Amino acid sequence: MRKRVSKDPEVRKEELVQAANDLFHKKGYENTSVSDIVRRLKVAQGTFYYHFPSKEAVLKAVVRKIIDRFEERIGLAQQRAGDSAKAQLFAILRVLPEIAVENPKVVEFLHRSENAAVHQSIMQEGLERLLPLLARTVELGVAQGDFRMKRPLETSEYILASISYFMHHPDIRTPGARRTALFEALEESVNRALGANLEGLLQRFRK
Repeated sequence: MRKRVSKDPEVRKEELVQAANDLFHKKGYENTSVSDIVRRLKVAQGTFYYHFPSKEAVLKAVVRKIIDRFEERIGLAQQRAGDSAKAQLFAILRVLPEIAVENPKVVEFLHRSENAAVHQSIMQEGLERLLPLLARTVELGVAQGDFRMKRPLETSEYILASISYFMHHPDIRTPGARRTALFEALEESVNRALGANLEGLLQRFRK
């Protein structure tokens, strides 16, 4: 009789997160059940609930993996931009909108009003993770004389929060004068916060 081989719990947990991620992107969060996830891996439902108390919990784990990837990509973008704070800032703001572009079904689910609580929790974690990266660039810009403000960390927090607010505005997804005005207002606000005058700062967000 073949001896049963048990996987390392952390390996199995990662497999569950990856399976959930694949199914959420393919079918959407609401159309994916816990049964779908365990069926994909050919494991029992008890295995899922050993690692996660609910489907919402595995969604949060999926989003954390997304944040992990973008945290790494932003760090690489900063490195490739070199020692110029301006170049680093443009690089960061080119990467940020790709989160929504690459994860449309997860983002669509989170944007629904009935999911506001889980969305807020995930957004807060994302902002906390990305804040040190942006703050490092802003501090560099102050040292180089390109940005002029007294509180780089708080300014960076304000910029991320402002971008998040505008990207969730109901008019931001509809092309037209209103959308253009919102982006112009956001770009003006970010420049004012930085004490800078950088044209095309949010160009990638407009696409």
